[in-house]
Amino acid sequence: MESKGTNPAHVSIRKPVLILGGFGSTNSDFDPLIEKMKSWCSPICVLLPEGSIDVVTEKIFHFLETFSLGTIPIIGYSMGGRIALELARCHPELFQKVICLSSRVKTKKFDHASRALFEQKVAEKLSHLPTDLFFKWWYALPIFGGFFPSEESLKAKIAIGSKTLLNQFQNLSILEQRPFDKPFKQPVHLIYGAKDPLYIEMEDCFKDSPEPIFLHNLKDSGHLVHLEQPSQLAVLLQKVLE
Repeated sequence: MESKGTNPAHVSIRKPVLILGGFGSTNSDFDPLIEKMKSWCSPICVLLPEGSIDVVTEKIFHFLETFSLGTIPIIGYSMGGRIALELARCHPELFQKVICLSSRVKTKKFDHASRALFEQKVAEKLSHLPTDLFFKWWYALPIFGGFFPSEESLKAKIAIGSKTLLNQFQNLSILEQRPFDKPFKQPVHLIYGAKDPLYIEMEDCFKDSPEPIFLHNLKDSGHLVHLEQPSQLAVLLQKVLE
């Protein structure tokens, strides 16, 4: 498990905020956002470790145990948002707010069959395409709205390797996740790019929800909100976390 911006446990961290990466995330993906956040908090960026959902959540929990952070907000991008929700479900005492960036969650309206077909297609691409061609296909998907990560970021993602990427995609699949049907003690904020089809889908799912769930959208952004609109996202996060 890789982390960025971490400090030894005996060092006091001012306003710590945990950020979890998503599928194929690298530390450099979050550099623009972290740079914008550093003036008002101390972001701790963690890339998802290997393992099943339960294993990953416990690894991150034990990682947090090495710090004296108190109750903190947790932010997760896409797949990382779903892991953030699992952490909050299992260890509610650790987190004051949960913020999911571009995350699909397993609601009652979740189309299991359609998702299974999509994940099968992704697995086939990862198994048979060179990793660079996989990412060319991946970022051409409609959810990304035509936005590609930088050359530097793509090189770092390619270096992860197709086998590791495939294991991560399958082990942390939304198909393996518990339904989003239990009340959360913490407020849950769902943030989407206005061009991300997930925004309309999740808005429809939660419009009548009695839970403490709040939806936000960022203009001129697709799925990669932290790369496309880091300044706009940082301003929104500061408001949400105040």
